[in-house]
Amino acid sequence: TIEFADLDKAMLLNFRNYLEESLATNTVHKIIKKFKTVLNDAIVKGLEVPLAYKDSDVQVSYVQQPKIYLNEDEINKIESVKLSPKSKLDKVRDRFLIGLHTGLRFSDFIRFDQSYVTDHEGRKIIRMRAKKTGGFVTIPLHKKVENILLKYEGLPPIISEQKFNAYIKELCEKAGIDTPISKVENNEQVIYPKWKLVSSHICRRSFATNGYKSKVDSVL
Repeated sequence: TIEFADLDKAMLLNFRNYLEESLATNTVHKIIKKFKTVLNDAIVKGLEVPLAYKDSDVQVSYVQQPKIYLNEDEINKIESVKLSPKSKLDKVRDRFLIGLHTGLRFSDFIRFDQSYVTDHEGRKIIRMRAKKTGGFVTIPLHKKVENILLKYEGLPPIISEQKFNAYIKELCEKAGIDTPISKVENNEQVIYPKWKLVSSHICRRSFATNGYKSKVDSVL
């Protein structure tokens, strides 16, 4: 059991060091920031909290990192990789392509199926309530997404986010998505092939960036 009174500087530095052993700098920054928010709220509510958490050497600065996305050529490479039909990577690729061509978050594109497709003024669209925000999104149905639905009779396979992130790295490596990307880790520059940095969020960033570069109207 930990009380507020236990949160002296030595304990906070130990906590920070513990986080830094296995987590990226910006992840530690996010955790410490949330931790500070809880303690600030406790003080507002009249609780006695040691102020060591405000010391500069307890803080972790945010490090600006490259925001990667997959361009159209790289997406075409992923589509062109030869895989056994309905194999593990083939199924993952199909879900990946749904994300890349819809811009949905993982929590939404992983549950997307034929039931979210409707007709609007003679055009097929995706109409879906976003799990994170609760709001509805309307997205034109891309032909490649429509073909994936046909392939699985409207119900593409489901996979956990952890496995999805691992398998799309493998897929992107096979596709030769290996542009060198520079990052900062523990105050040192580190170079990674691009496929190692791919995760589910790249779908959303790629959709938005490629749409912007193609001059797609952002107000639909």
